[in-house]
Amino acid sequence: MKALLFSLYKKLVEPLISDSQSEAVKEEGIVNTTNSPIKNTVSDKLNTTQVVSDSYLQEANSMELAERKRLEEFEAARKIEEANEKHTEKIDIYARTKFEYVDNQEDNEYFGGKNIDLTNRDNLFDDCARLVVQMQSGSTSNLQRRLNLGYNRAGRIMDQLEAAGIVGPANGAAARSVYFRSEEELLSHLLELPIFPSDFYEKNKERIEERRDYYTQYYRALKKNKEQREKDAEKEKIRKELLAKEKKKQLYNDVYNELKKEGKISGTTIDDERRESIPQDIMDKVWNRDGGKCVQCGSQKSLEFDHIIPFSKGGANTYRNLQILCKQCNIQKSDKIG
Repeated sequence: MKALLFSLYKKLVEPLISDSQSEAVKEEGIVNTTNSPIKNTVSDKLNTTQVVSDSYLQEANSMELAERKRLEEFEAARKIEEANEKHTEKIDIYARTKFEYVDNQEDNEYFGGKNIDLTNRDNLFDDCARLVVQMQSGSTSNLQRRLNLGYNRAGRIMDQLEAAGIVGPANGAAARSVYFRSEEELLSHLLELPIFPSDFYEKNKERIEERRDYYTQYYRALKKNKEQREKDAEKEKIRKELLAKEKKKQLYNDVYNELKKEGKISGTTIDDERRESIPQDIMDKVWNRDGGKCVQCGSQKSLEFDHIIPFSKGGANTYRNLQILCKQCNIQKSDKIG
């Protein structure tokens, strides 16, 4: 403020004094400080300066008050927004941990709907939280060994740590992930863990039920995806088994054909040994139909009952699918089939 007044003085008063003194010197040769126009002019200008400075001061005070009020309103709005976010988070945690979302207990645990009540935490909850952060390992067996806990109690505490957002979900035989790197971060998180009053549900019933519906659909979708993944995995397993069998079967047939060409085996294949024998009445009908001779060359030596559509390709022991061939013609047919 002093700087403002000095600046106004330099701009308004000093030039007037200088001009008045110059006029007095010219007219009288001296400067009369008692009754000269200089004193009156300076006095008037000082009064004007005071009025101007008061006006500037009032304006500055008004601006300062307005800015302070704006900051106070902004801070109040920020606190309200922060409180609303925390309350929304409490509602979400309540909806996520207070209800079971699937019927089967095993699936219920897998999907996280464990009905964990964080307001009734185990007495060793904080100690276990610090331990997993120190070791950076969410292991139930570590809690058992380090704190001399039974398996069931250690498992319940680990579920509470998961519901509290300190460790991740179960990961098979591997340890759970730990979401905090230091005890300072953990302490800050523990202080913010929600405590639900007895009337919390009644006061927030509508919003809680909305989140409950959301998690119901969410966990159903997860379960459906899990079932589909398991089904796809089983189908892929069966597919590989069938392909392996087919490959082995083809290899057997290749070996059979090679040995058959070399005359080291008879006309029966591995498939022939596995399949059912041709009924006698069917063989009689085929024999009578083909006249007891090879339908290709007419030979009556080394005759065999041949499947027109090979058994390996889905052929059956039916009258229409059987014919009589001699050994040589049967070998030639096998060569053509490959």
